[in-house]
Amino acid sequence: MASTVGDRHVRGVIDLYGAMWSAARATSIRRHLDIAVEITMVIAWFVIRTTTSVDDVAYVLWVVAAGALALVAPRSGLVVFVATSVFFEPDNLARTVGSRELVVVPLAIGVIVRVAADRFHWRPGAAIWLALALAAGTALGVAHSSIRFDDEVALHAAQSWLGNMLVPITVLVAAAWTARDGSLRVLVVAIGVGVVAAIVCLAEYAAPGSISTGSFEWVGFWKTFNGRLAGTIPSPNALSAQLIVPTAVALTAVLLARDVRLRVFALVAAAPMLVAHYLTFSRSPLLGGYVFAVVVAWRVRRALGILVLVAGVIAAALFLPTYLQIRSQSALEGGVTPGSILVASDAYRFRAWGAAANMWADAPLIGQGYLAYKELADTYGDPVLGSPHNDWLRLFAEEGTVVGLIGLLFIATTARSLARIPGWLGTGLLAGFAGYVVAATFNNPLLFVRVSAVAFALIGVGLALAERARAPSAPDREPTTAPPALH
Repeated sequence: MASTVGDRHVRGVIDLYGAMWSAARATSIRRHLDIAVEITMVIAWFVIRTTTSVDDVAYVLWVVAAGALALVAPRSGLVVFVATSVFFEPDNLARTVGSRELVVVPLAIGVIVRVAADRFHWRPGAAIWLALALAAGTALGVAHSSIRFDDEVALHAAQSWLGNMLVPITVLVAAAWTARDGSLRVLVVAIGVGVVAAIVCLAEYAAPGSISTGSFEWVGFWKTFNGRLAGTIPSPNALSAQLIVPTAVALTAVLLARDVRLRVFALVAAAPMLVAHYLTFSRSPLLGGYVFAVVVAWRVRRALGILVLVAGVIAAALFLPTYLQIRSQSALEGGVTPGSILVASDAYRFRAWGAAANMWADAPLIGQGYLAYKELADTYGDPVLGSPHNDWLRLFAEEGTVVGLIGLLFIATTARSLARIPGWLGTGLLAGFAGYVVAATFNNPLLFVRVSAVAFALIGVGLALAERARAPSAPDREPTTAPPALH
C-alpha cells in the first residue's frame, strides 16, 4: 500500500514538472524567445570563432551552453548545431570529431528524455528504425575492426564512427522528432545555411584571398583543387553533396510553389547554390539534375515522368560518349591514357568499386570491419584510393550483407515515405534525397559531418512530415491541410 502511494506521489511530481515545462515552453514559443536564444547562440558562436580558437575557454563555454540548450530544448539545440555545422572546424578532439560535434550527445539525451516523458507516444516510421539499425550495424563493424586490427586502426575506426555515423543518425532522429508537430524551422535553417555556404565559397572563388586571408578565413578549408570550387569543405564533391538537398527543395519551390513571394525567395536561394554546383565540376549535380527532373515530372504527372526518364536514357546513350570525350580533354585530373574518354578519377572509382566487391565476396556475412577498406584496399586491387567512393557499397564490404541490405532498405523506405508528402515540398525533399543517394554512390558524403548535418536534418524533417501525411487522424496531430509552422 505504501509503495502504491509512493508511486502516485512520484507520478504526481513528474506531472507537475511536466505541466510547468509545457507552460514555459508555450510562453517561449508565443513570445518567440526560443528563436531569440537561437539567434543569440549563433551570433555568439560566430564572434567567438572569429576572435579565438576552438581550444580557447570561451569556445568551450559556448559548447557547454549549446549542449545545455540541446538538452532542455532539443529543437533549438538542433537549430544551433545545423546553423553552425557547415563551416570548417578542426578535429581537435578526435578524428572527424571537433568540439562542436559534442552537442549531439546532449541533443540525443534530450530527445530520449522528452520521448520517455511523453510516455513514448511518438511513433517514428520504419525509416527511422532502419537508420538506428544502420548505426547499430556499423557499431558492430567498429567492434569487428577492434578485434581484427591493431589499436591505432581500431581507435581510428571508433573515432570515425562517432562523426560519420553517430552524428548523422542522431541529427536525422532529432530532426524527425522536432518536426513531428509540422515545424519547418530546422528545414528553413538548413536551406539558409546552405545558401550562405555557397555564397562564401563563390566569393572566395571570384576573388581569391577575399575570405581565405581575411578575418573569416576560419570558415573554410582553403585547399586548391585546380579551378574546382570548394572551401567550407575540403572537397568539391562533398560541397556539392552538402548543397544537393537544399538546392532541390529551393528549386522545386521555384517551379511548383503557388505563392509568388515564396517562389521569388526560393529563386534567390537557389541561384548561388546552382552556380556552386556547376563550379564544383562534380558528377553528382549532373546525375542529380537528371534524377531531379524525373522526380518533379513524375510528381506532376506520371506519364510526364516516364517520358523524361526515357528521354534521359536515350540522350545519355547518344551524347554520353561525346561528353566523356570532351570531359577527358578538359578535366583537370587528365586522361587515363591518350585518347581515353575517361579521366583518371573515373577509372580509379571503377577499380575501387571492384576492390570493394572483392572484399564483400571474401567476407559476405560480417564484412571486413568498419573502415577496413583503408587498410585492405591494396590487397583487393585498389592501391590508390583509401575509400571505395560509394557509401552504399562500403556497407557491404565493411559490415557484410545484412548491414548492406539495411542500407538499401533505408534508401527505399525513406524514398517511399518522402513520396507521401503532398505538394511541392514533398517533391523537393524526395528529389533532394534521391540526389544525395546518387552523390553517395560516387563519393563519400558520410565521411563529412558538414554534409550530413544539412542533408540528414532536411531528410529527418521530411520523414516527420511523411508520418503526419500518413496518419492525419491521430489526435496529437494537426490536419495536414494546415500550413506547417515555423516554430
